[in-house]
Amino acid sequence: MFNTRFGLGTALVVQAANVYPDAYALYFHVRFIFLLVSLIGSILVVTWHRFCVPRFWGFYLVGLYVIFMILSLIIAMFWV
Repeated sequence: MFNTRFGLGTALVVQAANVYPDAYALYFHVRFIFLLVSLIGSILVVTWHRFCVPRFWGFYLVGLYVIFMILSLIIAMFWV
């Protein structure tokens, strides 16, 4: 959790510093949706299963990652 917050925060600070005189336009990207779904889902599933990660949750996270990568590639190839 710390690594994710630190990485996103550092990237946001660097990007905001690059466009300093102007305001930084924060766009809602697909990656934030997947990040929120995986983090909130992990918090819920781990607490529901008494802090043991079930096997299906690993498969779910790998599947979510594959969907994220496919969607990111599609957006990168066709975004104008």
